[in-house]
Amino acid sequence: MEASDDTSSLQAAIRWLLHTILPSLSKLDGWIRHAGLGSEVERLRDEIDQVDGNVSAVNARSDIRNRSLARSLSALKELLYDADDVVDELDCYRIQRQLHAHGGPWHWHHPNQIDGPSNQLPSSSRTSDSTQNATADNSSRRKRRRGDDSTDITAANTGPWSKDQISERIQDITGQLRDIRGNARRVLNMLGPGSRAGPNHCQSTTTADPRRGASSSLVQGKVYGRAEEKSYIIELIKARKSDAGVTVLPIVGIAGVGKTTLAQLVYNDQDLESQFDLRIWIWVSSSFDETRVTREMLDFVSLGAHGGKCRFPKLPEVLKDHVKSKRVLLILDDIWDDISDCQWNNLLAPFKPNNAKGSMILVTTRIPSLAKKRGTTGPINLDGLKNDDFWLMFKACAFGDENYEEQVSLGELGQQIAKRLQGNPLAAETAGTLLREHLTIDHWSNILKNQYWKSYNSVVASCLL
Repeated sequence: MEASDDTSSLQAAIRWLLHTILPSLSKLDGWIRHAGLGSEVERLRDEIDQVDGNVSAVNARSDIRNRSLARSLSALKELLYDADDVVDELDCYRIQRQLHAHGGPWHWHHPNQIDGPSNQLPSSSRTSDSTQNATADNSSRRKRRRGDDSTDITAANTGPWSKDQISERIQDITGQLRDIRGNARRVLNMLGPGSRAGPNHCQSTTTADPRRGASSSLVQGKVYGRAEEKSYIIELIKARKSDAGVTVLPIVGIAGVGKTTLAQLVYNDQDLESQFDLRIWIWVSSSFDETRVTREMLDFVSLGAHGGKCRFPKLPEVLKDHVKSKRVLLILDDIWDDISDCQWNNLLAPFKPNNAKGSMILVTTRIPSLAKKRGTTGPINLDGLKNDDFWLMFKACAFGDENYEEQVSLGELGQQIAKRLQGNPLAAETAGTLLREHLTIDHWSNILKNQYWKSYNSVVASCLL
């Protein structure tokens, strides 16, 4: 999900969230201070303001295609959604406290509990319909990303009002925003002004979000290696064409080794495209939320026609109607969490009954135990690129051209640096941006031998998180 086109969509989403959150905080300012949360919210507001600076810095350099930078933007977007959730919860607290100012002891009621006749607020006979509707509207807006039954929020907020609890959540979001902004700033500084790290220069692990464009393909530049792994997956898909049920094939490897890139190669294969009625790509990331993932799959196959009105118990049923009697290729990219049996079964339920034969799910993950547990066939354990492939890619990243005729001494230094990267494509991409600043023996020697290398290692480590 990291092409320049996708960073543009991420920037747009972030700006939309900024323009939603900040005015809402301003409207709640007086009540927030009265509730004793002024200092925490002020720090959050300052951090959110700083996010706009990061987005402006990226926007000013539209040529950038960098996987780590796009990951940072995506993480910022998710945290801003979390911040928006908190703002909406604060608004619900405010409304409910006003409703019960003269009605005795007040307790927090989760917004999902007040949008139906069977879950009315206490003393509802004294509550106007318009006020209830306003609160329910806040609930539906707050749940537009996570879904109506988001278990983490529900579990955290079914008890009485807790200033300490919500203060802790605000501080946690603020701290994470600060850390991720710092990482984005370091990558931008390392790339330098007007720098290019795109697919014309080295391997692109970038993609355009297929949910946002007319094309169902994921955009890629030249990819080095992985022909054997791709061929194996394609042959497996062809061999399972007549199999009943769903085949789950995990792709396992450390961060940056090219799991997503391999999945993209399969997803984009023109011969395979005609074999599937539907192809779906979902980026799962660090926090597995079956509601969000199911909703995104439904968005993918319905082009948003469901209007986001479905609650979670209904989502799988609606999705099942869309995939019924269709052969599906589903990519679940970058799963971090060890998913429970219940979550996994719920996720796959729409694809099992009355479905066409030969459906395939590719799962990319860093966790071997997850691959072993969820795969229906043996996983592909992805190692670093072979030496010849990696050297070509390293030259493309460092020199801008895989055929560059480097000086003998510079080539020897490059070989030493490349050896340290252990065939990891993301490490080559990140190192190349630093090496390309000066194609001189002195610069490359400094990177290899002194503090430059330590600084570089810290940046690469943050990229691989």
